[in-house]
Amino acid sequence: MKKIKGFAIIAIISSVMMLVLSGCGSSDKTKLIDALNKGKNVKYAAFESKIDFGVEGAEDGKYPVKNMSLELNGKTAKESDKNQKLQANIKASVSGINVETKFFEEVINENGKVNVNAMIQIPEFLKAQMGPLFKDVEYLNIDTKSLEDLEKMSKQVQAPTVKMDSLANNPYKLQEETNKEITAYLEKDGDKVIENKGKQEVSINNVKETVEMYNVKVSKEELNKIVSLAMSNDKNLKAEDVKKGVDEFLKLLDETSTYMEIGLKDGHIVHTKINIVLKEKQEKVNLAVTMNIFDIDKKVDIKIPTNKEVKSKNLLELVTMMANQ
Repeated sequence: MKKIKGFAIIAIISSVMMLVLSGCGSSDKTKLIDALNKGKNVKYAAFESKIDFGVEGAEDGKYPVKNMSLELNGKTAKESDKNQKLQANIKASVSGINVETKFFEEVINENGKVNVNAMIQIPEFLKAQMGPLFKDVEYLNIDTKSLEDLEKMSKQVQAPTVKMDSLANNPYKLQEETNKEITAYLEKDGDKVIENKGKQEVSINNVKETVEMYNVKVSKEELNKIVSLAMSNDKNLKAEDVKKGVDEFLKLLDETSTYMEIGLKDGHIVHTKINIVLKEKQEKVNLAVTMNIFDIDKKVDIKIPTNKEVKSKNLLELVTMMANQ
């Protein structure tokens, strides 16, 4: 099992599905399609999500990480079609190491050009490991300009580079295309792949909420379309590598254990869970991604810290310092 490619493809599926479904007398498929379309118009929301990753039966040393848990809790604001903001508290547990940090991001889309500005709080354990480099520094600032400058530097020294359009210009297009693909799938096969589980209680923001619960089975054919779509939008990947990676992933996929769980309330998707299992001989990779949405369209103000307000280093500045050490 190709450990890196496999996990990367799992991550792509989970992030794309969550992105689309959370936006993030009718038939079940009509209700889900209507909820998908309704989610596109949500301007403000709070969210809580958790990712659990685990490997069973693998030889020691084959996987750099056998167990990982990641929690993200925060809020989003789509102030206009051109401006989106996100604020999140992140907790991670990897191989016995616990990490907490904060993340802020603003995405501005003007005339087809996407500008990203992000602030990441530097965890204390990382500051201790890096020593003087992060002394008195609270945040790492990553923006479009610094990424573009790094791309130019990489080309000058003929080093591997990350193309900017993969990082910045594709999220809007990818979300729209994936939404269309999932909607078309539900319209075509919804009656066969949707199972109505009835009214169920789900804990959302520490409150028991009653939701209309559905299970949606996703075929290998449909996953092939969605993963290929996601990976083809990454300009850093060659077409042949995309096909090879998708084929490898689908060969290992355990369809019987792979599904989406979707909870509706007031016509909105407020709960999603994606469960994915890969198997190869004695090895088993489990991934469960859960996201709950609440406080839908309750206006929130997200303030992105500026370099003047907090002690920070820009990504380009940090890379330059490390190169000169």
